Amino acid sequence: MRYKYKMATLLFRYIISFVPMVCHFFGWWLVYQVVIFHYGRSLFQINEKCYYHLTCTYIWHSLNKNDFLV
Repeated sequence: MRYKYKMATLLFRYIISFVPMVCHFFGWWLVYQVVIFHYGRSLFQINEKCYYHLTCTYIWHSLNKNDFLV
């Protein structure tokens, strides 16, 4: 019983350790979405193809850098 409790605690801590990273990523993701989608399209006349290319590039670089474009 003690072993199961210890393993469950370790698993819980491991999962919780990803929470700040995920929140950080989605926080910047929302900022990016608002800036590009609501302002960028009207200011810079970004079309659909360019918008999706920027989105994919953002995700790709975020995942590769591991610091999520701070």
